[in-house]
Amino acid sequence: MDQQPVSFSTANQRSGSKSAETWWSSEAAVRAAAARCQGNPEAMLRALQSAQGAPPAPAAGDTRRLWELLASVAATDLVAARTLEPHLDAAGILSQAGIGWEDGTTWGVFAAQSPTAKLEAARLPGGGWMLNGTKPWCSLAAQLSHALVTAGTPHGDRLFMLSLRQTGVEPATGGWVSRGWRSCPAARWTSTLCRPNRSEKPAGT
Repeated sequence: MDQQPVSFSTANQRSGSKSAETWWSSEAAVRAAAARCQGNPEAMLRALQSAQGAPPAPAAGDTRRLWELLASVAATDLVAARTLEPHLDAAGILSQAGIGWEDGTTWGVFAAQSPTAKLEAARLPGGGWMLNGTKPWCSLAAQLSHALVTAGTPHGDRLFMLSLRQTGVEPATGGWVSRGWRSCPAARWTSTLCRPNRSEKPAGT
């Protein structure tokens, strides 16, 4: 499908950070990946994994340009946009939390709740956390490298930064059909005592 450009303004845009400037050098590759997706997320995942620097965060100087990119990608291929959006969401959350970005990673944000499937976080003696349970409705869980995941604690839900490739994380397909992007596996994942990254603190509260 041809790239469908979307413009909200002709105003000149300034970059919010040197890292974001580096990431914007991959904009053409991200747009090209959207045109190649054709309902399959693989091309977009490869482009995001190859991008250098932290993705731009909203309200950091590139917001309009960021929204134009998302809208253009969505106008080209919705699966591409639904792969790109949570990656950028995670980057914005990590930026606000003061957590550095790791190149070569791909991200999701899993915050859905289910009355029957629970993911619980328990504080470990001496500090840190351990996650155990099942998180439903985790699109691309088997293909992403990392995610920001909500889990219950005795004092309410908290948000944790998690590697999806560590021992104990088991993505499982089936049980839910994601309408509109059938090529994107809409998995749940079961955690058997897995540790969040930087387990000394959650990504947020």
